[in-house]
Amino acid sequence: MRFSGRAIVMVVALLSLAACGVDKQNNEPHHPATGANRHGKIDVLDAVFVLNTGGSATLSAKVVNNLAGNSQEIREVDLALVGSPADPGLPSRFFDDAASRHHRFSPGKASSIGRLSDDVQIRVASGATVGSFVRATIFFDTYDVASDDTAVTITVPVVARTPAYDSVAGKDGNRYITVRNGKIVVISGQKRAYVDGNVISTVDDAAYEVPTAVDSSGKPVKYRHQTATGGPYGLFADRNKVVPIGSPPYTTSLGDADYVDSNDVTIGEKITVTIPFQSGDVKAVFTVVAG
Repeated sequence: MRFSGRAIVMVVALLSLAACGVDKQNNEPHHPATGANRHGKIDVLDAVFVLNTGGSATLSAKVVNNLAGNSQEIREVDLALVGSPADPGLPSRFFDDAASRHHRFSPGKASSIGRLSDDVQIRVASGATVGSFVRATIFFDTYDVASDDTAVTITVPVVARTPAYDSVAGKDGNRYITVRNGKIVVISGQKRAYVDGNVISTVDDAAYEVPTAVDSSGKPVKYRHQTATGGPYGLFADRNKVVPIGSPPYTTSLGDADYVDSNDVTIGEKITVTIPFQSGDVKAVFTVVAG
C-alpha cells in the first residue's frame, strides 16, 4: 500500500549496526546479521524494522545521498510483506518532524532515520512479525522538484525489540501527542454519544484512519465518524496548538464529528481510544458522561 503526501512524512532513525547486508544485484536478503544494505544513487544501510508493542514496526536505517549537488527528501513510501501470496501490501505511516520544511538529505552526507532524535520515521502500522521480511520502496526526489524521483527498494528483516534498539522510535508509543479532557457525551433520547476532548501536540501530524476503542474489560466499542461532505476521515494535530476533537452542541446536524452508539457505553465507564497518527498511535482514556 502506497502512502503519498508531502505534508505528512514518517521517517525513522538508525542505530549504527554492523550488517551482513543484501546481495546488490537482486536485493534479496543474504543472511542478514543485523540489517540490510542497498547501494546506489542513494544508499540505505543497516536497515531493520524493529517491532513495537501493539504490532507496528519502526524502520531504523542510515541514508547516504550520493547525488552531487542535490538535496533529497522522501516523498512516498511503499511497504510489502515478502512471500505473502494473498495481500502483500502493508499499511504504512510516514512522518516528518522537520519544522516548516521536509527533512533534507544533503549531498555526500549520512543521516540516520528511525531513532528518537531523528526527524523522520517510517513505520509498518501492522502485519510485520519477527523473522519476516518487508520490501520497502522509498521514493526520494530533489528538494522542491516532485517529478525528479529516485526510488530505492530494499528487503528489510523484522527484528525483536531488544535493549540494543532502545533508541529506535516506537518503544513507548507516541511521544509527541496527547489527548486531554477526553469524554464521550451521552444525551438522553439521542442514539449517538459524541466524542469530545483536545489534541495537544509538539508536532504537525494527522490521523487518516478512524480510531478504535475498547471498554475497561477490553471489549471492542465501535468508534464511528459522521461527515457532512462524505469526505475521508482526518484528525489533525498542530504544533503547539490545541485542536478540539469535538465540542457542543452534540448533534448530527453540524457535520463532522466522532461518536459511538449510546447503547454501547454506560455513564461513568472509561473507554480507551487508539488514534493512529503518523508519528505513532496515541492511546487515551475517555470518560463517559451525561450531557
